[in-house]
Amino acid sequence: MGHFDYYEKNWGKKYTYVLAFSDTNVEDVTIHYTQKSHNVQQTRTKHKIDNIMDTFKEYYLSI
Repeated sequence: MGHFDYYEKNWGKKYTYVLAFSDTNVEDVTIHYTQKSHNVQQTRTKHKIDNIMDTFKEYYLSI
């Protein structure tokens, strides 16, 4: 189940962001989990990554 394209290929999921959390950081790791990077980039034009990342960082660091 840990294979990088399991959800995309087997379940037909479409990624916008895949985020990795550590005790001090939030990182965008989407490129490592998709084989459809062009589709992801098209979807992302609808969203502001800076705003999303800032929101997650603020929340994550507050808990």
